[in-house]
Amino acid sequence: REGIKFTYCTDTRPVSTIVNAAKDSDLFVCEGMYAKDLDLEKAETNKHLLFSEAANLAKEAGVSELWLTHLSPGLVNPESHLDSVKKIFDNTTICTY
Repeated sequence: REGIKFTYCTDTRPVSTIVNAAKDSDLFVCEGMYAKDLDLEKAETNKHLLFSEAANLAKEAGVSELWLTHLSPGLVNPESHLDSVKKIFDNTTICTY
């Protein structure tokens, strides 16, 4: 049987090598430290991704499924941001465990 492709990415800013590595992955597990685009400066300073940036990487890489992990401890209700992420990449799950 054919195998699956799994890509895991954390503690980074969006770079083209992520897209290349994740290309056509069945599952892309990626950090989503900050949910709001207004936190871009914080994300840049701390070298992390916004939910929207992770979703754009998933879309560009043509992955089948995106799991957002490595969420900010200050993010009280990450699921409340899922609709905005799904506008970019529909098959997204926010992993809070």
